[in-house]
Amino acid sequence: MLFTGRYCIAALLEFAAFVKLRTMPQPELGPRFVVPLGTIGSALMLLPAASFIVVVLILASPSTLLIGSAILAMAPVGYVCGRVGE
Repeated sequence: MLFTGRYCIAALLEFAAFVKLRTMPQPELGPRFVVPLGTIGSALMLLPAASFIVVVLILASPSTLLIGSAILAMAPVGYVCGRVGE
């Protein structure tokens, strides 16, 4: 169940990033692909999957949530270390 918990947290972060990137204008990049929904439509499209993931996390064991949260808390440290190494 540990891998499932980490995957669920990663999927929720991907969903949040998808919706957030829909709101950031970057005209210099040009569209690589087009999702035929606006920001609200994209959020509504992801809502059933995100709801199911939240249910899976609620049903997960406490150790899964603890380890998954610890890994998630280490992400900013990894980001900073990666930026320092550049």
